[in-house]
Parts: sequence; structure tokens; C-alpha cells
Amino acid sequence: MADAIVSFKDAYSSYTKGLADYAIYSVIMNLVGAVVFLMMLAALVVMGVLSIGSITNFLATGAGISVSTVGFGATLLTLFIGFLIVAWIASGLIGTYLRTVNTFLSGGKQTLVSFFSAIPKHATKVLAVMAIVSIMVWVPVVLLSFVSTLTESLISTAILVLAAVYAIFVLLLMFLSVPAAAVDSKPPIPALRASISISARNIVAIVLFVVIAGLLAIPSIFPIFGFIYFPLFYLPFTTAALVSFYKQAR
Repeated sequence: MADAIVSFKDAYSSYTKGLADYAIYSVIMNLVGAVVFLMMLAALVVMGVLSIGSITNFLATGAGISVSTVGFGATLLTLFIGFLIVAWIASGLIGTYLRTVNTFLSGGKQTLVSFFSAIPKHATKVLAVMAIVSIMVWVPVVLLSFVSTLTESLISTAILVLAAVYAIFVLLLMFLSVPAAAVDSKPPIPALRASISISARNIVAIVLFVVIAGLLAIPSIFPIFGFIYFPLFYLPFTTAALVSFYKQAR
């Protein structure tokens, strides 16, 4: 059985001993993620400006096959591919960062070359895990929400509550799926199975962990202070606690 309090204590001990390492790689992760996002956003803006004519013509002429239709389809396809690229890189960063924090918890060291070279290794499986979890959560929630619009107010409210309870329950069961994929290098399906098995035995501890992490996140909402607090303390500290929790529970 895992202990959320012990996880945070272990994380604090490791964080204070390797403060510089935690801070450096947390900042790197945030900077790389921000750069990738901004580059993609800039590319989408440019592409959007260039494709306005195709989209306008498509909407004006209807759904007939034409140059404008092809341009509109190409725009949507490019947007989708761009989203996948950003999601893939972000997933690789998340997986690599979790693995790096695990190294720090074990008393090891990380190098920049190892960090960046590991991103492609973790990207696909972490992205697959998050995609599967998203589908498992959102598809039933959307369907239940749609059904709620077809019923009376009291029944509609009950359905919406059911959807919320379902989403929370699934998220709790999948809470450790990404750490399983990153820390233990499990493929997507085994990582999901491991998370279900482990989380089912530690639901109360997971809820306590989420509550503590949520309380620790409150200072992040304050301007300027939160900008420093989040990357230098909250992100590395809670990530270390998450990895420690997973290693206890597995």
C-alpha cells in the first residue's frame, strides 16, 4: 500500500538534496514546451492567414469539390498533423521528465544529451496512454451529456452527476498510467493495466495525494510569485512525489 504523506516526504528530501538538478531540468522542460507551443502557434497563424481565401470560398460555394474544397481540407489536415506533432513532443517531454526525476530520486544524475535523446523514446507510448485515457473519459461523458439534454431536468441532473462520477473514477484508476509507461517503460496497454491494478488498491491514498497536490498548487495563481514557484518548486516537487508514490504502490 502506498502512503501519500511518505511520498511527499521522500520527494522533499530528494528535492532539497538535488535542488539545482531539479530546478535546471524543470526549467528546461518548461522552456522547451513553451518554445514548441509558440512555434506551432506561429505556424498555425501564418497558415490560417494564407488559407483564409480557401476557407471563405469553400463556405461560399458549398461542399462541391473544387480548389477551395481541397484547400479547406488541406488546412484541416495540416492543423491535425500540427496538433499531433505538438502532442507527441509534449508527451516525450513528460515521459523524459518523469524518468529524469526517478533518476534523481534514486540518487543518480542526468545529462542534457541523455535528456533530449530520450524524448522520442517516451513520446509515442506516453501519447498513446494519454489518448486512450482521454477517449475512455470523454466519449462516455459526451454521450451522457447529450442524453441529458433529451430528458427532464431532474433526470438530466442525475445523468450529469453520473457522468462526473464516472470521469473522476476513471481518472483515479488511470492516475498512475503515465508513470508506469515512463518510469518502468511499459507499453501503453500494460501501463494502463498496471495503473488499474495499483490504483484500485490505493484509491484513498491517491485521493489524498491529489488533495495535497491541489493545495500546494494554490500559490501558483499569484502573479510573479507563481511564475517562479511553479517551475522551480511545485512542478519538480510534486513530480518527485508522484514518482515516489508510484514506486511505493507498484
